[in-house]
Amino acid sequence: MNGDKMTPIERWKALVTGDPVDRVPVMPLSQGHTALINGYPNLGDFYSKLDVMVRCQEIGKELYGYDQPIQLLCIGVIAEFGTKILWPYNPKMGSAVAADHPVKKAEDVDKLEVPDITKSAVAKQVVELSKKLMAKKEMPMVLIGGGWITMVTPWLVSMENFMRWVIYQPELCHKLIKKSCDYGIQQIEYYTRELGAEGWMPWDAAPTDSNVLVSPKVFGDLVLPSVVRLHQRGLDLGVPGWFTHWCSNHNGNIKAGHVDKIPNGKHGMIQFGPEVDLKNAVERFGSKYIVMGNVDPPSMMLKTHEECMQLAKQDIEKGKHSPKGYILGVGCELPPRAPPANVYALVKAAREYGRY
Repeated sequence: MNGDKMTPIERWKALVTGDPVDRVPVMPLSQGHTALINGYPNLGDFYSKLDVMVRCQEIGKELYGYDQPIQLLCIGVIAEFGTKILWPYNPKMGSAVAADHPVKKAEDVDKLEVPDITKSAVAKQVVELSKKLMAKKEMPMVLIGGGWITMVTPWLVSMENFMRWVIYQPELCHKLIKKSCDYGIQQIEYYTRELGAEGWMPWDAAPTDSNVLVSPKVFGDLVLPSVVRLHQRGLDLGVPGWFTHWCSNHNGNIKAGHVDKIPNGKHGMIQFGPEVDLKNAVERFGSKYIVMGNVDPPSMMLKTHEECMQLAKQDIEKGKHSPKGYILGVGCELPPRAPPANVYALVKAAREYGRY
């Protein structure tokens, strides 16, 4: 009765292979929200138990009818460096956080050992769950933690220390970035070895790498080489494309040409925070990658259903005809406590304004 001619799985796979879709796909970056709509009083089990994370997302996808693949946020894999994690069992928390870091002082940097991914019980569970999803014809997205500042802080060292070292001891930052990149390459090699190169998609995110915290020059010197190295290794292994979420304000990195130099593959996807105008993102990257929209996240929680419909309509109007494809999305994780009616507004808007 909704007029859709394709199932969410059919639509998503057509999008990533360059085939026609019936309407604009919808990916609200709905993660912790799916735990709450499944009746969990907090997000603790969602983040600490990957089977709960998968099941909550499966129900959320079925409930709303959006096209977002199941995303595996493998925080436990990143924590193999020795990070102590505080899981969000406090209902006021919106995500897992690092409660203690393996690097506390300069001397700890050289002592830090890159973990062996093959010994990670969490990584093995990621593989098991991904295989089950792929058997259902799903296309899971697996987080690869490596190469970015976002991997290093807060998971390996406090943000305060890292940002101080950027100015006074940059060689420490380069060492940490390299170690995180080495581990990221281990991850992509392990997952492609266990899962094959197709049927799933690696993804990464870059909030701490934004120009709110580091200048384009620092990004170019410190981050760019490692991310190019990581992404290229995945593509060399046969991964058809990366999904990269450029969280927050990356306008300086775009202007400097850094984003253009990071390969995301033939079927890659790219998304910026709402600080980057979607029209500009389409003009700059639409001929190379699938571009995902960036409806303002706080508005998804604070505005009315009708207002969210209008925001989604505006996003569709800017992105619908992006040459390589477009996804209606929220500019960062959907606020966990967003009203369900506002989440549904995205799907409704795609059906009303996003037909092809």
